[in-house]
Amino acid sequence: MSRTTTNNVKEGALFKQGAGGGLFKRKNWKLRFFELTLDELRYLNSAGEVKGSISMRYCTTDSIEIMPDSDRPIHGGTIWRIAISTPCRRLLVACASEDDMEAWVDALNYVADYNVKRTHRNMCKISFASETTSEKAFDPQQYPRHHSSIATTASSDCVALPSPLA
Repeated sequence: MSRTTTNNVKEGALFKQGAGGGLFKRKNWKLRFFELTLDELRYLNSAGEVKGSISMRYCTTDSIEIMPDSDRPIHGGTIWRIAISTPCRRLLVACASEDDMEAWVDALNYVADYNVKRTHRNMCKISFASETTSEKAFDPQQYPRHHSSIATTASSDCVALPSPLA
């Protein structure tokens, strides 16, 4: 794969922790060029070839974690580390400075928040084959009401639903 031109949210050099697949299972740090788009975070080698990527479509802001300082020196990496967790893998990167780390965290959180909102919008769209429009407003009259069995919790945003097994 080679590098393609896209609309990057952020790009720059980061250290990437290896998978540790060698003979001694050592996780080396390699300098890679990263490109963050609304859909993925990809990293390239010095020749500009894509070496790997992770999908950002299902990441949330909880998927982005600033790692605590390590007591041991990191060979090739720095103390300003970020973990990005996806359903398929966890990527650990290190930044050159604290300011750089904060800029990457801001960009990653922006993309995660964007994708959560995009997913929510897509889930709210209901398409009916008999309708000419792609969206239909929710009609509560079409569904049975069980207001008496819904208990609100301390948080106004949360509702505890009755168990289907009860």
